Amino acid sequence: MERYVHRDPLEDPWEFPGASTAYDGLGEITAADEAALGRILSSPDMLGPIRDDGTQTFARTRTLNTIVEERPLRTTPVCSASAVSISAFVAGDLEPLALTDRLTRRHELLLERLEPLDALTRCITVSPALDPAARWGAYLELLFDDRDAAAKAYQTYAPALVRASPDWVSKSIFLVSDHHVLHQKGDSGPRLI
Repeated sequence: MERYVHRDPLEDPWEFPGASTAYDGLGEITAADEAALGRILSSPDMLGPIRDDGTQTFARTRTLNTIVEERPLRTTPVCSASAVSISAFVAGDLEPLALTDRLTRRHELLLERLEPLDALTRCITVSPALDPAARWGAYLELLFDDRDAAAKAYQTYAPALVRASPDWVSKSIFLVSDHHVLHQKGDSGPRLI
């Protein structure tokens, strides 16, 4: 396992209109490659402690999940220390790679046009689902140093994103959470979220 992360939803996320409050957390496992992720998910010795931790951490009354190939669009040296994430499970009618290419291009344009987003965002990943038939075609994540930075960026990001991508914004689930890295060895690879 390369990385294991918990994300706890922000309490009273009034600065992030449109973000869901229906989920009690987000767990993330990152492996070096798809085969390693498969070994983690099929090994009782490896998955057992992760499942036990998740049982203690998450209610699991309502769940979303996807397995993606992580594709960083922007990474900075402080990325792993980032404290707040805005993430989205992205639904779309396109094949995951085509959807990811469109999202990547739109985010490149948003970074060029939106000075607060460009200045405040530490990391962006736009990751396609590994299964072309998956309900969630991609997973989008933006990381920030703290809640204030995330809120300032979101003030310009959310309206611009709705204008740029109304087709998939309305079908996606956005979450805002504190980002807690419990284990980190590497920075990218397939992720179970």
